Amino acid sequence: MQIHDGNKIINLRDITGIKTAVPALPPEKEQQLRLIDLAAKGSIEAAADLAEGYWKGAFGEAPNREKAHKWAKYAAKRGNEKARQLLSKLEN
Repeated sequence: MQIHDGNKIINLRDITGIKTAVPALPPEKEQQLRLIDLAAKGSIEAAADLAEGYWKGAFGEAPNREKAHKWAKYAAKRGNEKARQLLSKLEN
């Protein structure tokens, strides 16, 4: 199949392998997504790190106490000491 773009004829078979560029994410967003993925797969350490990151605002966003509390509670229930300490701070 061919199309005409006003200047030339383009054969669609010639452009089917072209990939679109995906903009790179900032490193802190990459870290956040990696931790979310690991926590979803059961990593309690990643859940605790997420809680701490949300508490500190380390993912390129303002601190989010609600998300920090959610992840800290999840990790603390599963025995993570860092999460327990953070949960204590969040609940006081």
